[in-house]
Amino acid sequence: MDDTHFGFVERDGVQLHYAARGRGPLILCLHGFPDFWRTWQPFMESFAESHTVVAPDMRGYNLSSKPKSVEAYREEETVKDIGALASHFTDEPFVLVGHDWGGASAWNFAINRPERLSNLIVLNAPHPAIFQNAIWHDTDQRAASQYIRRLREENSELVLFGEGENGMWSRFFDQRHRDGMLSDADKKAYLEAWGQPGAARAMVNWYRAAPFDVPEIGAPPKTPNWMSGRDFHVSVPTLVCWGEQDGVLLPCLLDPLPKFVSDLTIRRFPKAGHNPHQDDQSATFAEVRRFIR
Repeated sequence: MDDTHFGFVERDGVQLHYAARGRGPLILCLHGFPDFWRTWQPFMESFAESHTVVAPDMRGYNLSSKPKSVEAYREEETVKDIGALASHFTDEPFVLVGHDWGGASAWNFAINRPERLSNLIVLNAPHPAIFQNAIWHDTDQRAASQYIRRLREENSELVLFGEGENGMWSRFFDQRHRDGMLSDADKKAYLEAWGQPGAARAMVNWYRAAPFDVPEIGAPPKTPNWMSGRDFHVSVPTLVCWGEQDGVLLPCLLDPLPKFVSDLTIRRFPKAGHNPHQDDQSATFAEVRRFIR
């Protein structure tokens, strides 16, 4: 029987919808683009026997609030969201898991609020300082990151959703659907999530709000103010699970991690792409279970 239950946490007028399952120490799971809480459903089922597993809709997604301003999606807001969600369930240190933009938020939370975490687990999401430096200095990563420039353009969501929610599904998830990784029920739920009023623009606003400087290919880099004088060190025990077939976030982003993370474990998945929790689910879950045990 599915004992998943749902609720909302409010922070400064923003309603954050969540799904929760299980009992025990908290694991908080953060999705990326263009997912919502449902991407973590198999993970929740696997870990609910030993933990309370909570998967929110990040601000802008599905049933969570969708502030209109780009500034509402900046790092400081998402870090506060994570703190509010965690505090709703526990005052104890918890396990934070993040993928894609959820992984970026998880890195930022670990940098700013390490005392709240027992473990950090990141799936195919780059450490922010490493990502910026790679965009500047690694030719392949800069080329792979040019899509961020396109998504930052005004009304880019109209292009992205130009064929409607079904077009989005075909672009991002149709192959996984055909391969049996996602069900018909998953498809129905995703189309409903993407069709929520204001969701298309809010989801893309994460890219507009991100501080990264993404120069055109061949253009000189700039030093953004957000990097000046900041300490990007992560002191929390950290597991990074990385699908090496990711065509957007390249394996070069792993090499500098030991300079920034004092207690680091890296697990590479040669056959997995951007979504190791789907592409190589059993191996990824086994690594997470071993790490938090």
